[in-house]
Amino acid sequence: MLDIDENEIKLFTCYSWNLVRFLNGKGIRYKITGLNSDTRKRFWVFIRNNKLNDNLSLWKTTKPEK
Repeated sequence: MLDIDENEIKLFTCYSWNLVRFLNGKGIRYKITGLNSDTRKRFWVFIRNNKLNDNLSLWKTTKPEK
């Protein structure tokens, strides 16, 4: 068993299906999904790490316009 301080784990919550697909295409998988109790919108939770952060930066510069 790993000795991990849960306060050191950083999370990223995503409400964009397009972003989830983009991250999945980069080999990044979410750890949990759920529904927001107020809005009933689905969300995905990722563990923050360098690979995720780099790809979030890439997404910001290349994401399709609405």
